[in-house]
Amino acid sequence: MPSPIRVVHYLNQVYAGIGREEKADLPIEVRDRPIGPARLLNFLLGDQGDVVATIICGDVYFARQQSESLALVDSQLREYMPDVMVAGPAFDLGPYGLACVSVCLAALKVGVPPVTALAADNPAHAERGPDLTIVPTGPAPGDMMETISLLIPTVLSLANR
Repeated sequence: MPSPIRVVHYLNQVYAGIGREEKADLPIEVRDRPIGPARLLNFLLGDQGDVVATIICGDVYFARQQSESLALVDSQLREYMPDVMVAGPAFDLGPYGLACVSVCLAALKVGVPPVTALAADNPAHAERGPDLTIVPTGPAPGDMMETISLLIPTVLSLANR
């Protein structure tokens, strides 16, 4: 039986369950376990994969400290050596979507295949680049269970390239 794929998941402060706007300046941090929607992703992957780390950052912090944030993402991807990077889903949240796309583009530079999930009207689509896989979502986070479920085939496919 093949070993489970390794996944690193990027989330903002809201989806990590840390806080809303009052925590948007949360500096980037790493937890060596699944947090928030990464727990659902981990559960749905079953024995096919493990979320080995969750990278969390406040939306405002990421926007203001993008270079520093991406440097930490880079170092963590090199440390954890995941098979896939998942960012989001960001639905229609513009700042979070831009952070997810930036994190995914950083993963590509390290050689880790990334995927994110965005609503069609998320402004982050303009920043995506040709090699970034984006799973379409509805605009509302109420679709989290369905969206994470839709990510599973893409995550498995990217890990097996």
